[in-house]
Amino acid sequence: MTPVYLYLAPAIVSLLLMGCQRTAALKVTEVGPNYVEILLDQPDAFNLTNMKLQWIYREGNAQSVAGEVDLGVAGTLQGRQYLVIWEEPLYADPPVAQDYRAPFIRGIKVADGLFPPYGNDPSVSMVVRGVQI
Repeated sequence: MTPVYLYLAPAIVSLLLMGCQRTAALKVTEVGPNYVEILLDQPDAFNLTNMKLQWIYREGNAQSVAGEVDLGVAGTLQGRQYLVIWEEPLYADPPVAQDYRAPFIRGIKVADGLFPPYGNDPSVSMVVRGVQI
């Protein structure tokens, strides 16, 4: 089975923020079966309020399934800071801000099974979207 990150080429996602017309560069740097790593690829801090990581998944001929995570849970990222959104085994509550595996790696812990189950023939698209008011 081909690793899922080969199906999802790392991409820079630019966010056009309504109101203040500010643009922020977020880079999806790594995707695994139970986590997504995002980098704020700019020197300035950025508040993630009203930002969402969204995806759509399809396995073979099955119907597409969509999902999302509210990135605002993590608050503000500093410039060049990573954010990891990961599934915690046996966790079933709403997403919460929590460091990922080591101090100083910002994270959002989400429910076990929230991300799509990657099988033999996955097609997955991920995007970060939002409006900063």
